Amino acid sequence: MKGGTVTTSNPLYTAEELAHQLSDSKAKYLVTVPMFLDKAEEAMRIACLNKNNLFVLGESTDAKPFSSLLKHGDNVSFI
Repeated sequence: MKGGTVTTSNPLYTAEELAHQLSDSKAKYLVTVPMFLDKAEEAMRIACLNKNNLFVLGESTDAKPFSSLLKHGDNVSFI
């Protein structure tokens, strides 16, 4: 991701702790795994982030798959 910053989080964080990290890091996107999707959705809501910017590595009907970012070729751009 050109110009992006990656921050990892502790899977044991509460939704409130994750929301604080999202806000503190000025995150715009969140990538998670299905096991933590509920917590990620709650953290996005608390941090006032757009749920459309939540991606999941794996199968889920509640979030966009991370692989969808690659459907437009090699020039993936986040704005």
